[in-house]
Amino acid sequence: MTNSLSEMIKGLDVGITPENEDLDIKIKDTLKEEIDLMQNIEERVGIKRKQIISETNEAISVLSFPEWFEKNNDKFPNVRQIKLSVRGVDPMKNMMFSVADPLGGIDSNGDDKRELFLIKNADKYVVLNLKTIAMDMYNNGFKIIYATKTKDIFLKCYGTRTGLEVVHCININNILIPFFRSKLKKRDTSIIHVTLNKSTIENILPKEVDKEALQIMYRQLTKCVNNVETNQDMVNWFDERSKTVVDLNHFIQIDDVIISLIKAATEKEI
Repeated sequence: MTNSLSEMIKGLDVGITPENEDLDIKIKDTLKEEIDLMQNIEERVGIKRKQIISETNEAISVLSFPEWFEKNNDKFPNVRQIKLSVRGVDPMKNMMFSVADPLGGIDSNGDDKRELFLIKNADKYVVLNLKTIAMDMYNNGFKIIYATKTKDIFLKCYGTRTGLEVVHCININNILIPFFRSKLKKRDTSIIHVTLNKSTIENILPKEVDKEALQIMYRQLTKCVNNVETNQDMVNWFDERSKTVVDLNHFIQIDDVIISLIKAATEKEI
């Protein structure tokens, strides 16, 4: 575990090479299967939906991706925009970036390794107009982490072709624990800020995790499930797992598993 939130964020992975497009399709299919399994489990165990989150009156406004990046690019030493002047190419619609190797690799010339990424129709992407902490880029989109006005509430946002997936998280011991996910479509002009009482999550972390549901929702954990006894163990395991993830759909899958199990656990306590 990192010593501070900022150090944790800097440790997140960046980038994936274009030849992993088949992995993107495979993970999408797997993600759909896992979501269906989550719903089946909830119906099987008879989970009753109770309200553990609350909406605030605060509406978070949005910006186009190019406008947002122009205002915040100095905060991301790992991401640099490459501005090219090419006849017939609008630089506000087609943005190219050089992204640092997350593992700090060095090439044969002794320079830091970097990868190139292109975002087409960048002006169609919308992002949140909030204080930005970190940004990472992947072959199928980008990830941005925001701080909110509410203490310990952060937003992990995944920019995809269909919109912005917004994952609301609570910071506990420098780990961002997701508790709610919403979606900002490209035509939306704002999104409602969601929050919850921190103790709601803290109280269930030492409790026994639902291993059966966990293994069904995330099959990759089956081999080491004996090392995961509590909800805190689950959160810690996924925190480490996320450091090796290089695909937005996989990030979302992990967030959805945690959200589902955390919600089920908190509802049992209400």
